[in-house]
Formats: sequence, C-alpha cells, structure tokens
Amino acid sequence: MIKRNSPSMRLALLFFLLSVFLIACYYDKEEEIYIEEFVYVNYDTVTVSYATDIEPVINNNCYSCHGSSNPQANIRLNGYSNFSEYALRADSKLLCAIKHESSCSPMPQPFGKLSNTSIIKIEKWIFDGASNN
Repeated sequence: MIKRNSPSMRLALLFFLLSVFLIACYYDKEEEIYIEEFVYVNYDTVTVSYATDIEPVINNNCYSCHGSSNPQANIRLNGYSNFSEYALRADSKLLCAIKHESSCSPMPQPFGKLSNTSIIKIEKWIFDGASNN
C-alpha cells in the first residue's frame, strides 16, 4: 500500500495531473481552436450589400492583383460590373477559389484564405443574385 505523502504517491499524482493537462490541451481540429472564426448563419435572415459587405473585401484582398489595367490571369475584379460578371458566370470558379477547394487555384494569393465570415457573405450575395446594392 502507498502511503499518503510518500514520494510514490506524489509521483503518481504528478503523472496523473500532467496526463490530464496534456489531454485537456490537445486539439486536432483547427476549428475548435479558432472559435471566433465560427459563424452560424441562417441564410434566410442575413442581408448582404455589395457596397457595404462585398466591395471592401474585394478592395482589400483582390485589387492588388486583379484591379489594375493589366490584371493577373486577365481577370479584372475591380468595380461591381467586373466582379459580378465573374460571380454569376455558369463556369465561374470564384467561390471554389476563395474557399480554397482542391479543384481551384486558392485565392487570394499570397495573402491566405479569406475569413469564414467574408466567404459566407460573398456566397450569400452570389446566391441572392449578386445585386448592386
């Protein structure tokens, strides 16, 4: 029998506490760590505006490569008419690219993936008909 304050008891307690700490601090899913990125969306209640929600994201993340007079890959996304053209095309890979799906070139490069909130807003705006609002 192990005595209450013996070195063996202290070592067993230390091992137990260390095991609990390591198990409690282990995450194998990034989504569980970055909770602030998780957004529950009821698409029926969300209103997305091009001017307020979409254009600022495009300005900050796309215009540096796709907004000049000589855009990369000849894809010009500056302004509503240019962006909505790509958003509404039947063969558009816009959502595929911003979601970083495996069948598309991930955008924006080299800045990394847009926030989940931005992607959800763009997707909602497209599914609602890509209005100039």
